[in-house]
Amino acid sequence: MIDSPWMLTVDSETRAAGVVLRVQGDVDMRTAEELESRARDVAAHATPVVLDLTRVGFLGSHGVALLVRLNRLCAENGGRLRVVADHRAVLRPLELTQVLSVLTVVPTLEEALDGPADRR
Repeated sequence: MIDSPWMLTVDSETRAAGVVLRVQGDVDMRTAEELESRARDVAAHATPVVLDLTRVGFLGSHGVALLVRLNRLCAENGGRLRVVADHRAVLRPLELTQVLSVLTVVPTLEEALDGPADRR
């Protein structure tokens, strides 16, 4: 469980279909740098990166900008970013900023790992 509203946990797991980063907590100006540091290490390689945000309670503008940067970094390195999001706290900021048009966002981890489809 998250002890502080400013705490963020990022767990990683390597799977055959890519690397899964499971994020828990709020992604905002206090925590985005920590997530970026972890995610950049993974995104620098050509493997697909799956960012599971299903346990994120808040996605601020710093988090949205981070997703755009990670998407670009993955593409530049021959990889791909897939975002798993299934609730309003994450989807609404992505809708409002029109970032859904550039990210691959799917509702389940299984879908992110299974297919190359560009569902948004």
